[in-house]
Order: sequence, then structure tokens, then C-alpha cells
Amino acid sequence: MSDIFVSYDNEDRDRVRSLVRALEGEGWSVWWDRHIPAGKNFDDVIEQAIGEARCVLVVWTVQSVLSRWVKTEASDGAERGVLIPVLLDDVRPPFEFRRLQAARLVGWAGEADHEGYVALLNSLADLLGEPHKPAPPPPQPAREKTPPAARPVRPAAQTHASAAPDGLPTLPGPRAAEPAPRDAAGEAAGGTQRFRRAGLIVMLAAGIAVLAIAAAYMLSATGPPAESGATQNQNVTYAATPQPTPDSAPQPTPTQSPPRATPTAGQTAAATPAQDSTPEAQQSPTPAISMPNAGITLGVTVNPRIIDLCLDEKPVTQVKAVVRSPYRSLTVDSYKYKVSAGTVTGEGSAVKWDLGPVQLGSALERDFKVEVTAETILPAWTATESATFKVIKYCR
Repeated sequence: MSDIFVSYDNEDRDRVRSLVRALEGEGWSVWWDRHIPAGKNFDDVIEQAIGEARCVLVVWTVQSVLSRWVKTEASDGAERGVLIPVLLDDVRPPFEFRRLQAARLVGWAGEADHEGYVALLNSLADLLGEPHKPAPPPPQPAREKTPPAARPVRPAAQTHASAAPDGLPTLPGPRAAEPAPRDAAGEAAGGTQRFRRAGLIVMLAAGIAVLAIAAAYMLSATGPPAESGATQNQNVTYAATPQPTPDSAPQPTPTQSPPRATPTAGQTAAATPAQDSTPEAQQSPTPAISMPNAGITLGVTVNPRIIDLCLDEKPVTQVKAVVRSPYRSLTVDSYKYKVSAGTVTGEGSAVKWDLGPVQLGSALERDFKVEVTAETILPAWTATESATFKVIKYCR
């Protein structure tokens, strides 16, 4: 059983997460995850969760005011008298919920002293009572530091009399240090470490030799760099070369290279230049970057969608265009609005539509149409969608 059931539209999930974390931090339990367990029916799980919750918190945004599910969940909370509305966008709630005062959280970024957030906490406390925050853990006692043990004092070195030649008096001198006993295990460990160092040195030398051989092989395979300018143009190899006769073929001298055979006009068609082996010629051209416009959609909404002249409501609404695309870098270059009546003010994806004075005459209702055209340059894409704004007058 949860204290609060949050009703919201799935497109506002990231924005609602901050509000849920803040309420949980205050000490209330919140049900808001729409993941349904395997084998369970969506309607049954939602109905059980909203029925067990002590409060229904509905989040009104541009998307949620058009959601049938959000309106149904809010109606259940209103019937039980446990509905608390919250405004995350500057929108008008649906007609049947406008009598309830909503906590205004437009522009809220998690501040604990925000006026709308404080009002929401007061409303929840009046309905649910004060939350139960977990008690902080008791402080840990400070550990006493143990003084370090006193180091043993080494005894002074014993002295012995050193013999002095020619009957001179003897002087005390330092005692010669006795050699430390040799440890067989330590000598074995030192030999193992020296053997490992020698093995590493051998492996490193072998690796350097392999790299040198590989570099020499690559240099021999690629050959010398190609000459530039006119010399490179003269070193064109042909697949078919005319064979000179033995009588007319010039004999090369030891100091002169044999001349290259020049193809005649009739042999030019049969001769084909060999493929250039230079790195510049072997590089493949960079493919052109293309962004297909598949998956790009345009949606248009008006809020409110219906106004009643009998309630002295002004025939003014907000038009919003939403472009959904799988590309994060997509930028809409222009929005164009065309209305059947009235004027449009603003620019970009959200504008204000004012119908001005509306005369229905003997009709009880009338529809007004707006068309929105969105266009992008990269990729080249354009789309047009429309929405309807209804004006009614059912005065009794």
C-alpha cells in the first residue's frame, strides 16, 4: 500500500522522476512505475494500485491534458476526495478539474523552498499526515589511539684492545662485526628473482627483434616512395608493350639503361596503365554522409481544444508543434502556421492563436482549423499537420 499514486503521461517520465525522488526523500511512499509484471493485466494492476493509494497526485502538462488514461485516473481520485493536482507546464487543466486548486511547479528545479513545492507538501501533510522520516544512525564513538611501543635500545658495541707495535700503549677500538649467518632460503629466493629478471630481459629483446623484422618487411613490400611531378608521369607502366624486332632493337650499354618503348597511336587503345601502388592512390574516397528522413514525424496540439462562450471564455488557445526524430542532432529550420480565422503571435514550435470576436449565429458550435508546416534542411524534410479548435455556446 502506497501513500501517493502519481498519474502522469509517459512522455513526462524524466520530469516526474525528480518530483517522485523529492517526495520519497520527505518520507512518503510513492507508486509511479508503470512496468507491469509478467502475467499481469495492465488495467488490473493500475486499478489495484490507485485503489490502495491514500492520495492521487495528478501531474498536468502539455501532454497529460490530452491523455485519456490520466483523466480517468484523476477522476477516480476526485470521486474519493483524495486528488491533488500539480502543474509542471503553464496549461489549463481539463474542464472537469478546473475547480481544484493546483500546486504550481512551473520552472521548479528541485528547490526545497520553492513556493509551489512548499504548498504541495502542506496539502499532502493535511491529507496524509506528517511523513515518517527514518531516524539518523547514532554517532560512532571515537577510537582511542594506542601509543606506539618503545623501541628497544641496542647495547653499546663492545671494545677490545688492539695490539700496538714497538711496545706502545694499546688503545680501545671498535669490535669487528661478526658475519651474519647465511640463510639458505633467502639465497634461493634471490636466485629466483635474478632468473625472472633475466627471462624478462630476453623476452623484451625478442619482442624488439620481431618488431624490427616486421618493419623491415613492410618497407620492402611497399617499395621506395613514388616520384612527383613530370618524373612520376613518365614512369607509367603499360600492360601491353610493342616488341621491337631483333634487328631494330637497340643494345643497352653497361652505363646506359635500355630506353622505354613508347606506344604508337594504334597501340594506345590496347595499352592500359598499370594500377598505381602509391598510398595516395590506394586510399578509397570518403563516403558521403547521408541522413535519411525515415522516422521523422510531426504532431500538432492545441490547448485548450474547446472553449465555451457561455462561460465568458476568450477564444484564445496555444498551438504546439512537436517533431519526433531518431536523430538527436536534428534541427527544425522553420515553422509556418496557417489558420482559418484569427491571428497567430509568436514563433518557433509554440505560438498563441487568438480568434478575436467570434459570431456563431444560430449554430451552437464551430470548428476552426490550424495547419502547421515544419521544414528541415539537413536532411531535406518537410511535413504539414493540422489541428482543430472548437468554439461552443450551449447557454441554458
